[in-house]
Amino acid sequence: MIVVSESVSVASLSVQYGSTLALQDVSATFRPGTVTALVGHNGCGKSTLLQTLAGIVRPSSGTVRTGARRVSYVPQRSDVNDRMALTVGEIVAMGTWPRRGILGRANADDRRAVDDAIQRLKLTELRSRRLSTLSGGQRQRALLAQAVVENGELVLLDEPTTGLDAEAREIINSIVDDEVSRGAVVVVATHDADDARRADSTITLGRGEILWVH
Repeated sequence: MIVVSESVSVASLSVQYGSTLALQDVSATFRPGTVTALVGHNGCGKSTLLQTLAGIVRPSSGTVRTGARRVSYVPQRSDVNDRMALTVGEIVAMGTWPRRGILGRANADDRRAVDDAIQRLKLTELRSRRLSTLSGGQRQRALLAQAVVENGELVLLDEPTTGLDAEAREIINSIVDDEVSRGAVVVVATHDADDARRADSTITLGRGEILWVH
C-alpha cells in the first residue's frame, strides 16, 4: 500500500518541439488512488503530457510537481521496437532495474515480483516468446507487467487498451483497478469512451490546451 498522499500537478505547463507548440498553459491535478483519463484527437497533446509527467520530455515553461515518486510509464505498444530480441520474461524483469540497477543481481523478492506479474497478466505460456512475435494485446500486457513489477507510485499509460479484444481489455482494466486500490496516481491517455467512463475524472485536450475537465 502506498502512503504518499500528495497530489501530482502541473501548472502553466507548455512544451514546444521546434516551432510546434505541443502543450500550452496546461494546469491540472492528479490525485492518489484515482484514475484520470486524458482524451482528445491524435496530436492534441495527450502523449506529450504523459511523457512530461514521466520526465522524458522537458517543459518549455511551467512546473511539474510529482514529488519523490517512483514512476511507471507504459508507452503505446507501437512505440516499442519490433526488432528487440527480448523475451516476455526479460521485458517484465526490466521492471526490477529501478531497484537493483541494470547490472545488479535479482534477489528472491525481485523474482517473486516478476513471477506474480506474469501470472496476473496471464503471460505464463508466453514467458519465453520474443516480444516481436506477440500480438498487440499480448505485447501490451507484457509492457504493463513490467510496470506492475516497478510498483510505481505514479502510473502513466498511453492508450493501453486501444485495438485490443475484450479479454485483453478486461485483464488490463483489472490491473488498473489494482493500481488505484493500492493508492497510485494513475493517468491514462485514451480514445476509448468506456475507459474514459471508468475514470474518476477526465481531461479533454485540444491543440495542446485543456478544453474542459469533468
